[in-house]
Amino acid sequence: MTTATLPDDAATASESTPSARPLRFHAALSAAERATLRELLAGPYEYMEDALYDEPDAEERIFDADVPIGRPSTAWYGQLAYEPRDTPRGSRAEKLPLLTPAEEKVAFLRFNYCRYRAERARLAIEGTHVGLRKGRELLHWHRQSHHWRELIAEYNLGLVLAMARRLPSGHVDYPEMISEGNMALLRGIDKFRVDKGFKFSTYACRAILKAFSRTGIKASKIKSLFPVGFEPDYERSNHSAEKNAAEERACVEEVRRIYEDNAADLSEIELSVVEKRFSFDDPDREKNLTLQQVGKMVGLTKERVRQIQIGAMAKIRETLEEEYLEVGLR
Repeated sequence: MTTATLPDDAATASESTPSARPLRFHAALSAAERATLRELLAGPYEYMEDALYDEPDAEERIFDADVPIGRPSTAWYGQLAYEPRDTPRGSRAEKLPLLTPAEEKVAFLRFNYCRYRAERARLAIEGTHVGLRKGRELLHWHRQSHHWRELIAEYNLGLVLAMARRLPSGHVDYPEMISEGNMALLRGIDKFRVDKGFKFSTYACRAILKAFSRTGIKASKIKSLFPVGFEPDYERSNHSAEKNAAEERACVEEVRRIYEDNAADLSEIELSVVEKRFSFDDPDREKNLTLQQVGKMVGLTKERVRQIQIGAMAKIRETLEEEYLEVGLR
């Protein structure tokens, strides 16, 4: 694995960002390359250290190792990830791709070496001028590190499914649990030290289970603070809407705050429906308007108002979840 040598002449194009120093890019760097470089130059490129990286022949020893590692197929993942969790596994689990201990060690060495070289390339860019050779070198090692990160993740996707199927059904939807597990897997790849002698699966499974635990706690907290269910099955008629009215009042202040600030980025029609549905336009109204009443006011059918309300409340709920998660992680 080698880095191409490119000319670093004086032709530049100037750009700046509000949160970073003004940068001057070589004219041959594309807009996409400049955008990536701005992100990479904003902060350190973290990696797990290894004494081997400082050896003169480190690159040859790491990448010329006689341990070929091909990209695994992930065609199986889409099917297994969205099956009901109680679906029998049969013999398919035995066919999932796995890294051998030797392959795993080499993969992590290459991944972290690429990050190490990316950080060295970042530090080599001094001042505000980003030349062609140095800029492309940083981009090269950045792309290589992403390649090895994705490859390791693809070989270990089965860990997320295995951990998710061990958990009882709870407040969190299974697809959401899988998504959180995948994020935990990627964070585990970034933090794993292969030189400690442990298997990555041991480290990753603990990280994934911790992520599931945090997600479950967060979901329980959100449901206790925001108990209204805005799902189609619960909003098929005026009866369901009126039955939920008492529960809606418990969280009306949170909804009002997000509505007034439009923190959930609602459209005009969504703002109008939420305003009338929760009496934000008339705080003295004793009873919230029904879907049909709101529909007459905005010129839409009851069913269309219901659909708009569900979409708007999904955005509001997502905003609430993000706020509570941010507070919980401080």
